[in-house]
Amino acid sequence: MGKLNNESNHFVIITRNGTEKLSADEILYFESEGRKVHVHTKERVISFNGSMQQVKKKLDKRFCSCHGSYAVNLTKVVRLTGYTVELEGGTILPVSQRKHAETRYRYQTYLRENFPCNLEDDIV
Repeated sequence: MGKLNNESNHFVIITRNGTEKLSADEILYFESEGRKVHVHTKERVISFNGSMQQVKKKLDKRFCSCHGSYAVNLTKVVRLTGYTVELEGGTILPVSQRKHAETRYRYQTYLRENFPCNLEDDIV
């Protein structure tokens, strides 16, 4: 199971092979597949037993559930178009119709708060 430590911004992953601490900034996205959750970084994928529901409870606001099977790190998103998000490194993930409005709102809020951009307060 994993847990995000808000003070140090790390996610701790406990598997049968041991325990590992990852910086949340390293994480591109989480993916659920059956009873496993895969943590994707630029270099590798780490898997552990658990559910996306459990993971989402432990994530801070930089992570957004764009789909029932995925939670993306908004700081790693380079493009949101239609029903997909493109991450650093070129990975493209689906955005479900149900999560589309929230994902778009969260991503645009992140951009407005952190970068100069042409977005007004009203999201079109």
